[in-house]
Amino acid sequence: MMLIEGYLTAKALPGTGLDSAFLFSKVLMQVRNAGLGAYALSFPQAQEGGSSAIVAARNRPTLGDILQIFAAQEVIEGAVRLLNGRFADYLEEMRYRPLRGVMAQQLCFRRLRDEERRPATIARELRRTMRRIEAGKRSSLSAEELRERQRSVRTSDAPYLMVFSHSTQQSFNIPFRKEVITAAPVQGVFDSYGFSKEGATVPFIP
Repeated sequence: MMLIEGYLTAKALPGTGLDSAFLFSKVLMQVRNAGLGAYALSFPQAQEGGSSAIVAARNRPTLGDILQIFAAQEVIEGAVRLLNGRFADYLEEMRYRPLRGVMAQQLCFRRLRDEERRPATIARELRRTMRRIEAGKRSSLSAEELRERQRSVRTSDAPYLMVFSHSTQQSFNIPFRKEVITAAPVQGVFDSYGFSKEGATVPFIP
């Protein structure tokens, strides 16, 4: 079970020209490579994508502009030193903050299982195919077949974090679900990327 004594908040600065998802990916790669110790992640502004009936447009999933890392004090202080040295021009509000009392709301960030990931994956594949058709390129699906499949796929996409695997030397995405928990905090285990295992939660700190 991981010890959580405090947290840091890293807020993406506007006007840097970097997408926050790309920036947070680089930040967490540095933290993980530094081997500071176990930590838990929070993206309090994360939202799923989906279709808006009001504007009839597609909204992309987003991590938001705030990344929070929860861990033991020693781990957080090490991360603060690392990030302030390398990302000072891109992030603000990076300092150790102790947890004070029990927060009313908790968040659980859990990785999606394969059967949960499939609808979002299909939706992305269909969008790529549609772009090929619109560009006049060859596709294994006709426009009508594509529309039929689109009608059978849900419109909500999960937010995801881009990570790098040292074992495979490849980058990949980890789609996740943000769940708001109003009951008592759930202490537990987090995986090597900082996502919840067995329903472990972190405090909601806006």
